[in-house]
Formats: sequence, C-alpha cells, structure tokens
Amino acid sequence: MRIGHFSDIHGNISKLLGSSELPDVWVCSGDFFPNATRGDRSVEVGFQAAWFKQVVNTLIARFGGKPVVWVGGNHDYVNLAELLRENGYEAAFDATVEAVEIGGHRFAGMREIPWIAGEWNGEEHDLSPMVDRVFEADPTILVTHAPAAGILDDDNGGGHGCGNRPLTRALTYRPHRIVAHLFGHIHDQSGREVEEMGIRFYNNAETLRFIEVP
Repeated sequence: MRIGHFSDIHGNISKLLGSSELPDVWVCSGDFFPNATRGDRSVEVGFQAAWFKQVVNTLIARFGGKPVVWVGGNHDYVNLAELLRENGYEAAFDATVEAVEIGGHRFAGMREIPWIAGEWNGEEHDLSPMVDRVFEADPTILVTHAPAAGILDDDNGGGHGCGNRPLTRALTYRPHRIVAHLFGHIHDQSGREVEEMGIRFYNNAETLRFIEVP
C-alpha cells in the first residue's frame, strides 16, 4: 500500500500540491487547519470552517477520489473528514471514531496529546484510556497526532515530555498487529523514520511524504 502521509501543515495546502501523484490512501495526522488565536474555541471553529470553504474544491481535486483517513491535532477545532463528506467526498474517515479498513489494512488512532498548558485542543493529563480504546480497535496502521514517548518525540533535546508514555508501554508490552505508526506534532523531527520493535515509525510534520507499507 502506498500512503500519502501529511501532518502539521497548519493551513499551508501548497505542501499538498507540489506533486500530482495519487497514493492508494491519504493519511492526515493532525494540525491541518490554520489558527486565528491561541486556542479560543469560540473563534477557531468559525474561522477554520470559513477557511475550509475557500480551499475545499482544491482539496477534493487533489485527493482524487482516494480514501482520506484523518486524525485531528491540537490546533484543529473542526473535523476534516466531516467537512469533506458534507461537500460530497464520501471516502473520508475519522480514525478516532472507529477503525477503518482499506486495502487489507486497519487504520485506527487518537488525536489526544500530553498536557502542555491547557491552551489547545485535545491536551490530556492521562492518555491511558485513549490508548486502551485504540488497541481494542486492533489496527495494523496506527495514526496519532503525537508520537510515542522516546520515538522521534523530542524537538529540543531536553526530553520535555512531548511523547505519549502510555502508548510506548502498550507498543512494547501489549499484543498487537501494528506494522506502521504515522504521526507528526514534533516539527523538528519532520521527515524522519525509524524502525523499532518491528514497527516503522514516521514523523511527517510540516510535509507530505509518500511511503510504502507492505
């Protein structure tokens, strides 16, 4: 399966338009929309919905009818998958709601991130319940906004807690079928990939990359 993975473009859709290649499936792991404030929901919902109306036709043409799998990020206050479906693009799925079966793979994920300062969407002190839900969905391709702790998770070398610790424990000790983990959130690790525990980890913050998953 060839996946077009993008994350953390923050409204810069030109990052999706530099290539005409169509993957088998598109995956967005969050922070897709631009922001007008530092997380003021009363402003952001309307602002992001209005921005989407300006770019929806361009996005639909670019996605080319291929499935779009979406997981929101902490900067997102509207739902890309819902908005695409409302505009006639039926092959758009929110992988945080239920697992999505495409091309022999099962996509599931979570948008929540470790607590920062309470300014943004999806910040949580305890990520364990969300990790449990994702593992119950039995994905083969895991899609989250934040990385697992210790895996492409530190953008300043200081170990400041950007990664999801319960997720690392689950990937290490719980039975699962995950072969690839797609995420973003940590911009300084953009474009990097590593393999650990038989899983391929991809951080594609600020960019679009086409990756092959067996």
